Amino acid sequence: MENATKALLMAAGILIAIIVLSLAIVVYGRISGFYQTKQSNLNEEQLAEFNNQYIAYDRTDVTGFELVSLINKVIDFNQNKVYGAHNTGDSDEKQGEGYAEMSVTVQLNDTREWILFEKKKTIEYNGKNNSTKRQVLTNAVLEMQELERYISPSDLTRLTSYITNIDQITTLDEMKSFIKEKTGKEYIEGFNKAQAKNVDEIKKKIKKYDDYLAFKRTEFKCDSVGGNQKVEYNNGQITKMSFVQK
Repeated sequence: MENATKALLMAAGILIAIIVLSLAIVVYGRISGFYQTKQSNLNEEQLAEFNNQYIAYDRTDVTGFELVSLINKVIDFNQNKVYGAHNTGDSDEKQGEGYAEMSVTVQLNDTREWILFEKKKTIEYNGKNNSTKRQVLTNAVLEMQELERYISPSDLTRLTSYITNIDQITTLDEMKSFIKEKTGKEYIEGFNKAQAKNVDEIKKKIKKYDDYLAFKRTEFKCDSVGGNQKVEYNNGQITKMSFVQK
């Protein structure tokens, strides 16, 4: 009888332990589900906040000046969010914050030769890993911003106002005199720092800057280019925007 009582007590203890463990599992599951839902909602809020930055460009009156800002924003995003702020190599891709890479496509019309964009009519930035396709759009913008580090935008603008006189210059000394006359400054060193090594390269840079100014003054509309939608998403995140010159 005593053994039977002990057996019943042991069974009861085991049953109570199973019940307590089961309750603990249920409670843990509910708490875990709560935090997963909370995290999911937080991610949705982050995506909404992120997308709102770019939805602002989904218009029919976007200036080239705004597109330059968008391009800089996308470059910075791809570098800092997709790959991590201090990453420089493709092998570092997994160190980012889990966002999908972004890209921008711009379609130009035939009203200008666009030396700045290598006379191409469709220019694009397809992200960090696509160095060939990103050259024309992003490198053009970055090249002009680099030039502005050494020569003030106001003086560069002043030089472009004499664009018709540029081709008549044949020597570096003539170019030095021309720049000094129009700006009052010895800017030839600035062009050299910006990798303009001879008079033809300096001419080309001034013409490119003239294109850069024209691009910033041009109006675009957010619209489909080729088979692309005007705004494309990946898991709720904007990953691509396309624009067409008006």
